[in-house]
Amino acid sequence: MPSRRWETPAPLATIAATTSFRGLDAAIDESRAIVAYGIDGSIWASEAPARGAFPGPRRIDTGAIRFARGPALALAAGGAAVAAWEQPDLGHPRGPMLVWSNRSLAAAGWGAPALVEHRLTAPEQVDPVAANLAPDVASAPSGEAVVIWAARDVFASTSPDGATWGPPQTLDRRSAPRGPLPQELRVRAGPPGRFVAAWADGSDGRAAWGDQRSGWGSVTSFRVSTDGLMEGVRLAANSAGRAVVAWHAFVADASGRLRGAGVFAAVWSESTGWGSLGQLSPPGTEAFLMDVVLDPAGGAAAIWWDRDERLWVSRRRVAGDWLAAEAVPGATPLPSDATFLSDGSLLVVWADHQAIRASLGRGTAWSAPQTLEDRFPRPSEIVDRIAVAANARGEALVAWTRYDQGGGGSLWASRLHED
Repeated sequence: MPSRRWETPAPLATIAATTSFRGLDAAIDESRAIVAYGIDGSIWASEAPARGAFPGPRRIDTGAIRFARGPALALAAGGAAVAAWEQPDLGHPRGPMLVWSNRSLAAAGWGAPALVEHRLTAPEQVDPVAANLAPDVASAPSGEAVVIWAARDVFASTSPDGATWGPPQTLDRRSAPRGPLPQELRVRAGPPGRFVAAWADGSDGRAAWGDQRSGWGSVTSFRVSTDGLMEGVRLAANSAGRAVVAWHAFVADASGRLRGAGVFAAVWSESTGWGSLGQLSPPGTEAFLMDVVLDPAGGAAAIWWDRDERLWVSRRRVAGDWLAAEAVPGATPLPSDATFLSDGSLLVVWADHQAIRASLGRGTAWSAPQTLEDRFPRPSEIVDRIAVAANARGEALVAWTRYDQGGGGSLWASRLHED
């Protein structure tokens, strides 16, 4: 049985008191590890060999912008890494937000940024107030990539190589000009040539499958209550034809006030399509979804926290129902993230005051929490973001941002190796 060890955390970036981190994502395959992040309206990436040191960060946006938001990052094993973000169109008098991307190849590094979103002409689609782009990106081992975003309607653009993008396709057209905008869009790669997307739209959770050749199919809607809200969208999919989507929901009480109704999930398989929406958290408890992940065999896990600041996990076997939720021993909820390792172990990482801790769960057994970093130099520092990723070799990458309440901050990373 191979042993596992965490690297000593390495600093990737430091920011001054007048700036702040605006996004964080991480990815790792067998050859390299990548951390992408935003710093006050600019987009950066740090990339290292799988077992090598991280060099200095590189700016990957257009270079002459402010107020960029994101990024989202995708890396398929043996393929290109693709980052996507939104930034203002400075050439337009009203300055709407547009979606951009950049691609990194293992042999060549990051290239020039590319415009994903071709100019849209409908007034509501270029109105910067209406644009809640929030792009997400997915990539496949073949090199194909998809970016999804919202500008009142929900759009997607596909690429054969992660560098050149086709015209936007409409996934979901809104029937009402007013009301909540689509939120928290997610997209993941599924079986070869296929991608799945999910998002929240007011009281509905929505999902759709797309094919690189024939385009996007019909949208499936999920609803807990007609007078509620679906939020906290998380999505996972694999090449074997399985996907799981989850939300946390709010419903209105007798006074009309929205209250937490719990965490809900639906599972998709190639043979049956989408199953019904099932509740994972105990009925009547407020719960807030953190993540949903698939293991290599197609089993799933959903991770959430409750008002008592406990972190919970519910698992689902490949064939079967969701199991009763279990608390992660010693874990605190905010921030936290999780992923499955190649042997089916569930890795959960969280911030515990001035420490970063991790635990591995296998079945119903959990390892004692391991400390990645402890006792920050300044008592005023807190962790405000964590991103976790794993590769097919059983290795993992964790990145986190430390925010100093007195101003400034830093970005750190550590990798879990199998020896």
